[in-house]
Amino acid sequence: MEVKNQTVEPLLSLNGKVAFNDEELLHIYPLISGTIKEVNVQLGDKVTKGQVLARIRSGDIAGYDRDLITAQTNLNTAKRNLAAYQDMYKSGLVSDVDLTNVSNTYEACQAELERCQKVIAINGVSGKSEIFDVVAPCDGFIVEKFVTPNMVIRSDNGNVIFSISDLKNIWVIANVYESDITKVKLGDEAVVTTLTFPDRKFSGAIDKIYMNLDPVNKVERIRIKTDNRDLVLRPEMFANTKIRSSLNSTNKPVVPSNAIIFDNNRDYVLVYKNKCQIVPTEIRKGEVFGDQTVILNDALKIGDKVIADNPLLIFQALNMNLTK
Repeated sequence: MEVKNQTVEPLLSLNGKVAFNDEELLHIYPLISGTIKEVNVQLGDKVTKGQVLARIRSGDIAGYDRDLITAQTNLNTAKRNLAAYQDMYKSGLVSDVDLTNVSNTYEACQAELERCQKVIAINGVSGKSEIFDVVAPCDGFIVEKFVTPNMVIRSDNGNVIFSISDLKNIWVIANVYESDITKVKLGDEAVVTTLTFPDRKFSGAIDKIYMNLDPVNKVERIRIKTDNRDLVLRPEMFANTKIRSSLNSTNKPVVPSNAIIFDNNRDYVLVYKNKCQIVPTEIRKGEVFGDQTVILNDALKIGDKVIADNPLLIFQALNMNLTK
């Protein structure tokens, strides 16, 4: 087999961690004020859309109920007044202006009732109980939880009470040292491994480069999207990331992997000169591409012929001849 030329894109090894996909992370805020009566989920729990996560005892709901009853009463009164004025208008007892004013009052009361009904619908309350249910707006996992039973919350403080993510698409945030910044670009292929699954490789690509350096560690962060449909990756896992950078590609000789012989802690190939001359040549192995292995030293030239069929037997036979 002839030694061939191969364009080699060197691997850049980076450290990082698994993180939430912020684009698919949903935060739940308190819509009303009150006291947490019960919490039905814990961190890491799987939830389904509509599932009750917590219950809040709130006086706000009584206010919604009061506003709704008042709006309904005012509308009924305005409706009776409008009917009476329409009859009087037909008899000539009231003017156009009087009828218009009463009609406007009826429409305003109708609008107020619709507003109260929408407020109740938006907040997910019935107006018939002091208990408000916090429900999951989507399927996923509880990845953040900031409430406990008997905790008092307010709707105007803007604090998250739960966060939900489906974790099916996840990010790996890797650190690039300042000296390596020029070696990465958007779209570069990435292979991620973790301590938990050292033999499993997760593939992805760089989809974002954060254009600022950490002032302490002097690293630039890059983001890699990877598929996690089997949910084996967890946020905050340590991740080792190898980036195949096309910016620093070089041409190197490659040989069939089965032509390489390992002997006495060294790697060799058999270079075929002619029928009477086969030369064991020490090499330094690089990356493996399919069934081809990159040669890093200058022991071989493009076009050299190496033996790929039963090289070990021939190598041993050559050694035996040398020792005689």
